[in-house]
Amino acid sequence: EKFCLLPDQDAFFTFLNILCKHGNIEEAEEFMFLNKKFFPLVTEGFNIILNGWCNIAVDIVEAKRVWREMSKCCILPNGMSYTHLISCFAKVRNLFDSLRLCDEMKKRGFQPGIEVYNSLAYVLASEDCLKESLTILNKMKEAGLYPDSTTYNNIIIPLCGDMKLEEARMVLAMMIEDNVSPTIDTYHAFLTGASL
Repeated sequence: EKFCLLPDQDAFFTFLNILCKHGNIEEAEEFMFLNKKFFPLVTEGFNIILNGWCNIAVDIVEAKRVWREMSKCCILPNGMSYTHLISCFAKVRNLFDSLRLCDEMKKRGFQPGIEVYNSLAYVLASEDCLKESLTILNKMKEAGLYPDSTTYNNIIIPLCGDMKLEEARMVLAMMIEDNVSPTIDTYHAFLTGASL
């Protein structure tokens, strides 16, 4: 506006992203609705807001509200929408809803990406389902995706937090065997687990 240029949708989404990344998620959502005359409500805009509540604020109540709001506005969720919500449910250790949403995602024709598998690996390990968490690694490989350091750390960190260091060492050995280098987070988890 200052330079008499008409903002385009990319600039609008960038602005929403910036607001969310700096914790101004409510303001971003309000701005999106205030400008719906110029920029019609679409899945991508809602995904930015959903990402803010799911991955920046990790507020499951607000994330669910935005999900319902999408439905009220006749906006269909896409694969990224599911990815954000599954991530949020996993972070708050809600195993049932994480798995339910993943099944729903597949039924709607969206293939889970590495972020979804990483979230499932975390929530399963957090809820004492190590065997099932390791099964996720095989499912990833079958889907043509390869576990990365985040995948392994998402299993190792909860194990170390629960002082299951032997199991965590086993996962670390698998990580190295798969040519995935441990990160500072990996070592930090072991140090934290050992000091508990």
